[in-house]
Amino acid sequence: MKEGELADKIGSIAKKAKSLTLTGKFKESIAEYQKGIALLGEKIMSSKYAVMLFCGIGEAYFLQKEWQEALDYYGKAVSSEGGLGEPLIHLRLGQIRFEFGQFEKAADELMRAYMGGGNLMFKGENPKYFKLIESLL
Repeated sequence: MKEGELADKIGSIAKKAKSLTLTGKFKESIAEYQKGIALLGEKIMSSKYAVMLFCGIGEAYFLQKEWQEALDYYGKAVSSEGGLGEPLIHLRLGQIRFEFGQFEKAADELMRAYMGGGNLMFKGENPKYFKLIESLL
């Protein structure tokens, strides 16, 4: 598949999957994102689309409070090319670590999110996450 064709296909899949997530159809959303992952083949971790697809699946699990699955997919996202340093990924990893009671790891990830995106990263999120790092700022 040519790059432009792949970009269009992945874009279409991601748009549909995000729409499914926003309407609470998480299982269908995850299945849609998985279709995108399947298109990337063996070189998925170096694909510029991997972060978006893994984050999409991670978010669907996160919203369902399925912490281990969310951690697995956000872990893949942060390990993909371009994922390290992405504030949203670090925010979610920090929140998940917090939910597991891993407060030191949570604080590290939440601080990375803050450093990359500032207060805006915590807008609309449960205040307990920001409180964990507030004393460190």
